[in-house]
Amino acid sequence: WNYMVGATVPVGKVDIKGAIYYSDADQAGDLWQYAIGANYNLSKRTALYGTWSSINNDAGARFAVSTQASALAAGSNSTGLQLGVRHTF
Repeated sequence: WNYMVGATVPVGKVDIKGAIYYSDADQAGDLWQYAIGANYNLSKRTALYGTWSSINNDAGARFAVSTQASALAAGSNSTGLQLGVRHTF
């Protein structure tokens, strides 16, 4: 079973985003994931963005923010940060 609640709140040129995710994976273990981020619109086609996310695994789980879950010890936590520029043509 997976559950997620998320929201985006526009504040002027900034879109603030947040989400909470819970996964009840009986054989793989349970996890909680928290994420927060923001987009700052420089223009109609260009934006700066940043996102922070953290996964808290229970004793047997090995879920990771990145694709490197195989390198993660069971029960360990994972944190990730993204920063960038988006431009549409």
